[in-house]
Amino acid sequence: MNACVLEVAVGVLLRRLLAKPMRSPSTLPRGGIPMAVSCWRKGRKVNLTRVSGSFRAAKLKGETLLHALERELHEELGIKIATAYPWLTCLHVYTHATVRLSFFRITAWQGELHGKENQQLGWQTPANLTVSPMLPANTFVLRALQLPPVYAISNVAELGSENFMERLQVALENGLRLVQVREPGLSREAMRELSLRVVKLAHTYGAQVLINSDIELASEVGANGVHLVVLSPVLPTRSHPGAAHLGWQAFARMVENSAIPVYALGGLCCDDMEMAWQHGAHGIALLRQAW
Repeated sequence: MNACVLEVAVGVLLRRLLAKPMRSPSTLPRGGIPMAVSCWRKGRKVNLTRVSGSFRAAKLKGETLLHALERELHEELGIKIATAYPWLTCLHVYTHATVRLSFFRITAWQGELHGKENQQLGWQTPANLTVSPMLPANTFVLRALQLPPVYAISNVAELGSENFMERLQVALENGLRLVQVREPGLSREAMRELSLRVVKLAHTYGAQVLINSDIELASEVGANGVHLVVLSPVLPTRSHPGAAHLGWQAFARMVENSAIPVYALGGLCCDDMEMAWQHGAHGIALLRQAW
């Protein structure tokens, strides 16, 4: 490890803002306070400037990043982490230091959140921040927080177009907010017609739509983006019986230190969300299980 790189654990506290729980875990809690904590270099304390909503302290020798995060949140905010998931990693160069930020999503804690040093605290939504200044390294994290953890892939090939559209509407009503249109068996014109219908319906619910691989088609139909890759298959799948699969340990090794959100795909259902988060996934992608 480069001796000039500061190892920093970052906790993003999340809470659900919905009045009632979703029928499926299609959205993460929306509110969050990003807190960078626990810098370490050669076992010495490194003093960095504190800004609103950000906390840093020396990582004690022998501590893991998660232990350092637990200690700092208890010292600064009076809470004890109950549930934390490894997430993204980012190497960022400031004028005064180079830091490797290891982000954790914290979804449960014990104790009443309060600033023990009279810090001002407030819940924020990633798309509508009202606090400043914001650390430059937080920009990509705020974008990632706006990606829901459940990602549905169209299945017109098995369901038929009308049945699929009916099921899509039900899923959107139940909270689905990210859909990929992927139908390799359709002609381009049929894909265009289907994509236009999906985009129109999804956008009425505030959901985003990705088109598989075709940048030009995505632009034509007004989609939100293009899908290029996911990491799969994690588990055995119906579509490829007997084929090799990654397993969760290999998946975790491959996404470790990733600076982009990674969705797990292959043989999964909504009940696998907790396992996916524990192994560093942003969320899960579903084909048949989504509909």
